Amino acid sequence: MKFQTLNKVSIFEPGRLANLYSDLKSGANVKSVSRLSLDDLAKVPEIYGSLEPNNLDIPALDNDAEFVTPNRNVVLGRDIKALTALIYEKPRTAYVDFGKNSHVHTSWASGAVPLALLGFKRFKGIDYNKWNELLQRTTSSGLEYDKAGRVKGWKIKDNEDIRIYWKLDMLLGKTLSSTLYDPSIDTIKFTDSIGLLQVSTIQGRGWTPTPTTIRFLREAGFGNHRGNFATAWGTARISIDTVPEGVDTTIVSLWNACDTPMRLLLSQRWAWYGQHRCSDMICDVQNWDNQPKNIDKPSTLLEGQIAKREVDGVGGLFGL
Repeated sequence: MKFQTLNKVSIFEPGRLANLYSDLKSGANVKSVSRLSLDDLAKVPEIYGSLEPNNLDIPALDNDAEFVTPNRNVVLGRDIKALTALIYEKPRTAYVDFGKNSHVHTSWASGAVPLALLGFKRFKGIDYNKWNELLQRTTSSGLEYDKAGRVKGWKIKDNEDIRIYWKLDMLLGKTLSSTLYDPSIDTIKFTDSIGLLQVSTIQGRGWTPTPTTIRFLREAGFGNHRGNFATAWGTARISIDTVPEGVDTTIVSLWNACDTPMRLLLSQRWAWYGQHRCSDMICDVQNWDNQPKNIDKPSTLLEGQIAKREVDGVGGLFGL
């Protein structure tokens, strides 16, 4: 016995992405919306490969203009704009149907992968960090530090900077974004906590956390959240007073100033967990193309462990 096979609408079908954006903006239940499949999501970088990155202004694209992808598919300007708006405004699970796949274990499909920048990397040969370098050359805002050199916040030195950050955030997506749209005042503004573009202004090897510091951030920053730090999303602030010897307090101050995704990146948790992450992700705030040392490999499992200092014999070692 055979049954009719229903053909899903291609991601390149005119109006497909614009309709998806309209449905989600209307407040429709995501389960009732024809979201993108993982196969569709894999084609998203190709869509951005149809654009020229120089002087790119996606909101200004002609709605009816046709753009030809490197694989000879045609996509309309309005669909590229709608896709970009989705990537900027919504978490990936809002517009992608992961089915039975976990978006943590399916790390290539997680919000840690900037699909638009991946398109430029694959089809235009532009590494991720070229965008970071461009940002540092064209903006003047930066992190603020206290007298001890610890991060205490973010200082806007030029109001024009937020427009530059927003244009790059559109390509990075919501998970990695440092800005957001506030509908109550119809304004793009910086997030309350530090995001990728802001924390990327730090320079120097001293800002690379050691395995000891990473393990401390991972465990102390897990707080009272349920689950396992390899898959759970939540994070908590860490009191500087609780930092043990061997852990960099400056990195802990950075952790406290960061938003949740950047905390997860710094502690190699969630999609950044060593056994989950992939090379398409941004895993290093100073060099977006770099893959930091994986502290979860068998060869590094004991590296950075902080020894307990009990003096009660074997029982003390076991916490008894």
